[in-house]
Amino acid sequence: MSTESFEEMMKNWMDNQKKLWDGFFDTVQGFEKPQSAQTWEHVVALSEETFKKSSQAQTDWVQMWVRSLTSVPGLPNQASESAKQFQEMYQRWNETQERLWSTWFAMLKGFDPSKGMGAWAGMSANPFQMWQESTRKMVDAQFEWMRMWMGQTRK
Repeated sequence: MSTESFEEMMKNWMDNQKKLWDGFFDTVQGFEKPQSAQTWEHVVALSEETFKKSSQAQTDWVQMWVRSLTSVPGLPNQASESAKQFQEMYQRWNETQERLWSTWFAMLKGFDPSKGMGAWAGMSANPFQMWQESTRKMVDAQFEWMRMWMGQTRK
């Protein structure tokens, strides 16, 4: 897999990830009114499963790209080392995201859907909106990190 195709694949994945989380947050915002526990649990479980599958797919893509790149005969050592470093950095980034999302889903599982978003009426900030903003920043940072790394590999 070429660097260009990998970059396009990762850009598409990140765009899809952003759409996925925007859709999730739009759905959560629909819970302004009290909901049944069963509906809430279903939304949270489906979202958590989607995140895990999406994260695993990205990890698989990165591993496949590194394997295919490092198996190219005559590949300069610097390119091979750079790909391996990327995989290591990506793994650390992914582990951090997984910890953050695990905490988020644990919080969601503790939310009482019978109270709706009104449960946070007295708070200065809505935790869902704060998390949505944090998620957008995290996805944007990941995209920027990927763009900078890909720019370095072209040199």
